[in-house]
Amino acid sequence: MKVFLRGLNACIQRKADIKRYRQYLAENGHELVGSPEEAETILLWTCSYRRDQHDNSLRLVDEYGKLPGELVVCGCLPSIDPAGLRQSFKGRAFEWKNQYDWMPALFGTSAPDLAGFERGFMERSIPKDLATYKQENPHQKVTYSDQFLKMYPSEGCKQTCAYCAERMAFPAYRSIPVQSLVDRSRALMEETGQRRLVLWADSLGDYGHDMGESLPGLVRALLAIDPAVEIGLENMHPVHALGHLPFLLELLDEGRLFLLKVPIQSASGRVLSLMRRNYDRADIERLFGAVMGTGFKNFETDVIAGFPTETGDEFLETLDFVTGHRVKYVLLSGYLETPGMDSAAIFPKVPQEEIARRLELARERLGLAGIFYNDDNSSSAKERFEKDFVDFG
Repeated sequence: MKVFLRGLNACIQRKADIKRYRQYLAENGHELVGSPEEAETILLWTCSYRRDQHDNSLRLVDEYGKLPGELVVCGCLPSIDPAGLRQSFKGRAFEWKNQYDWMPALFGTSAPDLAGFERGFMERSIPKDLATYKQENPHQKVTYSDQFLKMYPSEGCKQTCAYCAERMAFPAYRSIPVQSLVDRSRALMEETGQRRLVLWADSLGDYGHDMGESLPGLVRALLAIDPAVEIGLENMHPVHALGHLPFLLELLDEGRLFLLKVPIQSASGRVLSLMRRNYDRADIERLFGAVMGTGFKNFETDVIAGFPTETGDEFLETLDFVTGHRVKYVLLSGYLETPGMDSAAIFPKVPQEEIARRLELARERLGLAGIFYNDDNSSSAKERFEKDFVDFG
């Protein structure tokens, strides 16, 4: 069967899932084609974690549904807004959390089951420095972390953040065994010569809880591969970062941690409580103070502007926190609601014009502080609806 697979994956973690689909299809004897027009089956991985991604997914469903090949919709949208999907699409769709039943039913079972493709949880680094690679490959979407080896050691998330719709779509939490990850890392390090490895997951700090392991245990096993190995930790929930703080400080003291991203989303205690983030201002003050007190420079965070009921002064609290701690990079996002979010029930909403004003203020404040940032109006953000994340193998 000729299959076209398109991933509308806004979050980098989904690259591993889509890569596993590609491997599964190829090893079951299907031909992966480069355009939807030549496909017998179009497999569309949708994204619906916020309103713009949700609407873009519905747009592509409508567009691909007009082509001769059968469109099968998967990913997040079938779980997050099944009613909205069915208003305009009557074909086959399956929820991400049901993928282990649906993929064999659709595409056969001659290859190992989808869960067995653990090698899809590792990714090579780009072969050149980031600036050169971008210049030579303008059609590909690359990120800072693509310069390094990347690992996706688990799937699923145990958090219950009020603004997260994805948790309705996540499969059950599953950690990949330590030895499997160590073996694959060692092989890629020998093959590429790259010794910097970034760990990505939707709930990275929960790694290993389902099999008697832990994130520190995994990191120590990876560091033991070679004395030159350094680790980056992306998307560490502040609760997990606080729980692992002594270990993080050990890594910093040893010079083995080169990147740490802890998304705070807000520094207002009241807003954090509404978001169900399970920490307060004092907690992140302690965390950021301890890490920045070591002189560490590659500390990153995420901020949401305009969460329901957030006041202008509360957003200023967040900006003061970020600029005061001199983080290196901030991902700015304006709050955009999608069906299924618990925060959809929180009123009053912050008007979109006010959210835009706050984002503009944030750009100004962060720029004056010398902090790098990306936001909803940046060129890279505007490209995200047209480019997939590149797969480096």
